[in-house]
Amino acid sequence: MTARALTRWALATVLLWCLAGTAAGNSTRTDALESRIVAFLEAHSDAAPEQLHITIAQSAARMGPCRIPEPFLPGRSQRVAGRLTVGVRCPGDTPALRYYQADVAIEAPYYVASRAIDPGETIRLADLREVTGEITRLAANVATRADELVGRVALRRIAADLPMRVSMVAEAHVIERGARVRVISRGNGFSITTEGKALDSATQGARLRVSTDGGSVVRGMAEAANTVVVGR
Repeated sequence: MTARALTRWALATVLLWCLAGTAAGNSTRTDALESRIVAFLEAHSDAAPEQLHITIAQSAARMGPCRIPEPFLPGRSQRVAGRLTVGVRCPGDTPALRYYQADVAIEAPYYVASRAIDPGETIRLADLREVTGEITRLAANVATRADELVGRVALRRIAADLPMRVSMVAEAHVIERGARVRVISRGNGFSITTEGKALDSATQGARLRVSTDGGSVVRGMAEAANTVVVGR
């Protein structure tokens, strides 16, 4: 090999090393930026990190380096689930404000109906089955805890194996409209018990009207089954 050829070979080798180093540096910065976005989304999600699968839908390398990334969620109350937009401020770099698309999948337990449930039925634990899947593809109010459902009343017919939503049920009434109730009037140092007829249905702790046997209409709180408290 001549001296000229040897020189050309040496220059080409140096150039290749420089290009490789630049590419590696850009790749490292890109990985760091995407890792920062992922960490930000994990911190702002209600799910545990091990339940999250986060991917950045577009390469961060296309917008150049961002040495001090400051991720944020545009808008208000954006749910960290499904496809969403993440903003990143990059002070001192160009562009200084960027937006990325991220896909956030959440694998978590939720509940489905173990049998067909009719409207008005009280939900029991035996009526539910826990399964695990990607809840981001389900309704936002899918039930992830049994206590969100058990003891409540179905508002509609629920087919077997249908994912249970909190909006499908309501608290059970402890007093039904038209029922005979005991009315307890409490005050400083006294308690008087009478009876009457409920003019409203009520869940525990809710207020309702009662027509007393004495002919008056009072308002009180449903304390327990068919028991209304008036006053303190």
